[in-house]
Amino acid sequence: MDLQRGREFDQFLQVLDRLCQRFAKYRPEYRRGLDEYSLRNEYLDPFFEALGWDVRNTKDDPPFMRDVRVEYRAYDGIINGKADYVFRIGGFDRFVCEAKKFPEKLENHRFQLQNYVYNLRLWIGLTTNFDELNLFVVGGKPSREKPFSVVPGWRLCYQDYRDAAPKIWDLLSRQAVAAGSLEAFIQNLPKVTSRTDRQLWLIKPDRNRAVDTDFLQYLEGERARLAKSLIRHNAALHWDVDAINEAVQVILDRLIFQRVCEDRDIDTFQTLRQALALWERHGRRKGELWTLIVGNQANMRAAFNGGLYGRAGTPSHFVESCVVDDRWLADFIDHLAGDESPYLFSTLPIEILGSVYERFLGSIIDGQGNVTPKPEIRKQGGVFYTPEHIVAQIVDGALLPDLGLRRHVPLSVDDRA
Repeated sequence: MDLQRGREFDQFLQVLDRLCQRFAKYRPEYRRGLDEYSLRNEYLDPFFEALGWDVRNTKDDPPFMRDVRVEYRAYDGIINGKADYVFRIGGFDRFVCEAKKFPEKLENHRFQLQNYVYNLRLWIGLTTNFDELNLFVVGGKPSREKPFSVVPGWRLCYQDYRDAAPKIWDLLSRQAVAAGSLEAFIQNLPKVTSRTDRQLWLIKPDRNRAVDTDFLQYLEGERARLAKSLIRHNAALHWDVDAINEAVQVILDRLIFQRVCEDRDIDTFQTLRQALALWERHGRRKGELWTLIVGNQANMRAAFNGGLYGRAGTPSHFVESCVVDDRWLADFIDHLAGDESPYLFSTLPIEILGSVYERFLGSIIDGQGNVTPKPEIRKQGGVFYTPEHIVAQIVDGALLPDLGLRRHVPLSVDDRA
C-alpha cells in the first residue's frame, strides 16, 4: 500500500529504538519472568501508541468510540474470553492483539488468538510478548489441533523491528488502517493453491463460513435434533406445530441466554458446565440433567424477572416438566461451553447474535420435527439482517442534524421497532 510516511513515522522509529534497546538490556532478567501487566504497561502500550493508537483513551472518547478496547484479565490462570487489545476505527473493530508474558512461547496461544478474531468476524490477529510478534490471517473457523500458521514474513523478533518498521507502520498504524491497509493486505495475498487446509494465507480467505453462518447452521441442526427428541421422549403429549415450536424455542432461548450471561460475567448462580459436571459426578442418572438446569432457572427467574424464565406467581412453562434427552443436552452444553467450543459469547458482537436469531426465526418446525422455511419467508427469498455499518449511517443521518442544534437540550428517542 502506497502510504506517505512523515513526522509520525519518525517518532515511531524513535520510540521503537528506545523500547528495543531497553528490552535487550533487561532481557536476561526478564527471562526469569516478565508478567503480562508489566509487559503491556512498559512495552506494548507505548509501542501501539507510537503507531498512533490512543490506547489509554487520552481523548476521553465514549466507550463505543474508543480507538482501543483493552482488557486487563485477573491473573488467576483463567481465560476470561476477551482479547487483550481490539483496535477500532470509527467504532468498528479492525484487528486484535493478544499479549503473552515473556518468555512464554507464542505458538501455544495461536488457537486462542484466532478464536477471538473469528468470533469478532475479523481477518487479522497478532500475538506478541514483545520478544516476538506473529501476525495471522484467520480465513475461517480455527482448529485447536491445526491452527493457522503465521503469515510468511510476519514472524518478527524484537531485533527485527527496526528493519521491519516500514511494513509494520504501513499495515498496523492507525493512519494506515484508517486508509484501508488491512483490506489491501488481504487482497494482495498470494493466490496460489494451498496443499494443506490450514495454510489459508496462501489464498484469499473464504468467509462463506463466518461465525454467524456457522452458528446459524449449528442451531438449525440442533433445533431439528431437539424437536425429534422431544416428540420421541414425550409421546404422551399432543405435539401440534405450535407446541413443538414453542417448546424448542424456549429451551434454546434459555440455554443460549445463560451462556451469553456466563461469558459476560453475569451471575447465573450455577453455570451450565457446573450442572453438567454435577450430573456426571452423580452417575449420569437418566433424565436428571434437565432437572438440574430447570432447578437453577428458578434462581434466574427471580434475578432477571424478564419473562424468559416465567414470572413469580405464574405457572411454570410446560417445557420444565418435559423429558429432555440427556445426551442431546450434554452435547449442546459441551459445544457451547466446553473447552473446545468455537463460540466466545463474551466476544461475539450482540448484532451478530441478533442477525443469527432473526434468520433463525425465519424457519419453522413441522409436526414431524423437520425444520423448513416459513412460507412467507420462502416466498420473499429469506430473512435479511441490516448490516451494522448501514444502521450506523441511518442513525447518523437521522440524529446528527438534531444533535448539532441541541447541544445543551435533552433529546429523547422513540424506537418503535
